[in-house]
Parts: sequence; C-alpha cells; structure tokens
Amino acid sequence: MGTKEETTDIVQNFYPKLKELEIDLALTKQDVATKKTNPLRGDLWISTVLNNRPNWEKNIVALIEAKPIQCKLDDKDWLVAKEDGQKKAHKQGLPYFIVTNTSDLIRFYNTTTLEEIKIDGEVISSMQSLDILQKLRTQINPTNNTLKHKIVYKSTLYTEKDFQKSLFALKNVYRMSKIDNDSEMINTTIGFVVLKYISEREKLKRTLDKNGSCQVLFAILSSQTLIV
Repeated sequence: MGTKEETTDIVQNFYPKLKELEIDLALTKQDVATKKTNPLRGDLWISTVLNNRPNWEKNIVALIEAKPIQCKLDDKDWLVAKEDGQKKAHKQGLPYFIVTNTSDLIRFYNTTTLEEIKIDGEVISSMQSLDILQKLRTQINPTNNTLKHKIVYKSTLYTEKDFQKSLFALKNVYRMSKIDNDSEMINTTIGFVVLKYISEREKLKRTLDKNGSCQVLFAILSSQTLIV
C-alpha cells in the first residue's frame, strides 16, 4: 500500500461499497503478497473463498490497486497504480485488475493491453458484484475487453409444420442410435437437454476442474446444436 492514509481510505470508503454489493469482507485480504506475486503486495484482493482457507489464493478473482482520494484519472499516481496493478495481476494470472481512489473513481483494466474493461459496451466506472467479478475472470482475455452481461432473448414463432419436422428428425436420431424404448427415449432427451444447459452455464462461470473428464464432454456439447 505504501501509506497509512490509503489503508484508512480503503477501510472507510471502499469497504462500504463492497458491503453494499454483498461482498463478504472475509473474502478479502488487504496489503498482502500472494505466493505468486511475492514480494509485490496487492492493495486489496478479493476471492470466492474465505481468507482463512488454504485455497483462498487459488480462487482470487480481483485485484484492487488503491490511491488517495485526491488522485485523479490518469494523473501521475493513477498511472503508477496501473503499472503496479498490471505487474501483480500478471503474476497472479488475472486477466484484469482494478484501480480506484476509493471514492468517486474506479476503472477496470485488461492486464495484457491496459485497455479499459466494458460491460455491454459501457466502460465500468463503479465496483461490481462478486458474480460479475467471476465472469470477468473467465471471459476477459488479451483480445476481449467486453463482458456480455445482458442476455437478449429473441422469441421465435414455430409453426406446426416446424414442430413435425423436429419430431421426425428426433425419431431418426433414435432409430440410428437403436433406441426404441419409450422411457429410454424420454430419459435420453432430458439428459441431453440438461447437459446442454450445464455446458452453456459453464461458458459463463467456469467452476469445473479443468483436468476433469467432464470438461471434454462439455467441450463437445458446446460445439453441437441440439436438434429440438
């Protein structure tokens, strides 16, 4: 951190913002280095795991570099914070980091490009919920600075003829798979729908072990289009 003033600013000004977003302070650590960033100390780290757990560092989703309240966007102190944040985020393996004066200024930056992070095309200028931080952790990369958060649903009107075509296509799939038992057909259909749903959710919030066999299954499902 560097100064007692900045430490006080985080406690007095930034912690209330986290509480408003229902981010448990027990998920955070202030002015510490991680095993990966040592000896560089992050001003504030946020994890999805309680800070007294051994896997706290493994689940860090955000780094916040704080400067005094009087700090302005892109002034000398701000640029120093960006430089420091980039180094620490890179060492920790975070694709983005946050800079704030703990009061009215906050920006999210791409670790690789230092471009400002956006949500649905708008520059992020306020602290975000833990859910958003997790999505940023998985979706931001060297070639992507934008999180698509709002999902637009398009309603499609299907005719009876379209429905009949889908049923016929599904029937052919079962015939080729040699599935002729009604119960087995129903269970198989439900199973594929559930797996497809889980695979789509996994794209947004990656929670599965990367070395797990399920990752292979979801990779296959993600590239397929369900017939019905």
